[in-house]
Amino acid sequence: MRKTLLALILVVVALVFLWQGGETTSSGPAALIQEVMARAGTAPESGEALYWGTVAPEFLDVVELESLAEEILEALGIEAHGPRERLEEAEYHLVDIPGRLPSGVTARVILQSVTPPAGGSPAPREEETFLLIQLQEEGGAFKVLEAGERLPQLLRPFGRGELTLDVTAYLPGRLTVEEMANRARDLLQAAGAEPVEEMTGENLVSFTGYTPRIRESLDLGHEKININVALRYDSYREMTALRLGLPLIGGSY
Repeated sequence: MRKTLLALILVVVALVFLWQGGETTSSGPAALIQEVMARAGTAPESGEALYWGTVAPEFLDVVELESLAEEILEALGIEAHGPRERLEEAEYHLVDIPGRLPSGVTARVILQSVTPPAGGSPAPREEETFLLIQLQEEGGAFKVLEAGERLPQLLRPFGRGELTLDVTAYLPGRLTVEEMANRARDLLQAAGAEPVEEMTGENLVSFTGYTPRIRESLDLGHEKININVALRYDSYREMTALRLGLPLIGGSY
């Protein structure tokens, strides 16, 4: 699990260098998600906020990581809940603390510190300590969206980071691929977004777009994106799953 977490952080931290700011004409990403869900005629059944960033340009030991984690827990108002994971290897240190916000949203505070291996390549990676905050809500999503939007400001004393918001909802019945594509375009339009990339497959569509209604975007070189809509048929529930992510959907569809 710890190697998966490290890979996730290294990938998302790389996106920091693609993250661009711009003018916003909306009250925020959470409000935009609520508008799109209203257009879809459904409500989210679950949601996730993911925040990541680099908090120290140095290799910290587990004691230092845990002390820093306690400061972050206090800043966010998270009550630690459940067993903690600590790992101390020669080139990799980890502290993973599960918890809960007063609203009931579940949380994880993960700190990972890495150092180049001895005798490594001529240009080894630098010593760094990464922070990952994961907030999740089941049975709804608006609490986690509200909490997620506050993360960048609350965590500013620990450095700058990036945020993604992701919700899952369900539509009745089974839509054809063409119907799912039309629905995705309609939802992008509801967000004031123009489609940038469209992907269709068997029982799945995924569209990315760009809307000026939120400030952040990912620069792909030739285009900017900051909203991702995906629909797929869920054979277990016999319904069509709808995923909406800003700027992208996290994980698999």
